[in-house]
Amino acid sequence: MPSAPRFENCQVKLQVGSLLKNQKTGELGLVTSPVRYYGLGEVKYIWVLWSSCEAPQRLDLSVIKNNWIEIVNESR
Repeated sequence: MPSAPRFENCQVKLQVGSLLKNQKTGELGLVTSPVRYYGLGEVKYIWVLWSSCEAPQRLDLSVIKNNWIEIVNESR
């Protein structure tokens, strides 16, 4: 059974190299950037290279908190 995502102060902590899985499609993705912020720092996102894409795509971290995306393996 996969472990739950780690939260610190209600924030997901991911590093470059972490492996993600789309819960709906089963597609795997590799985190290619540290957590970034836009706006007034309220919206957090990362860049992910999905197996079906040629370039990294921006991913809002709320999808991980809502369990739409699973953290398969965290880079250390």
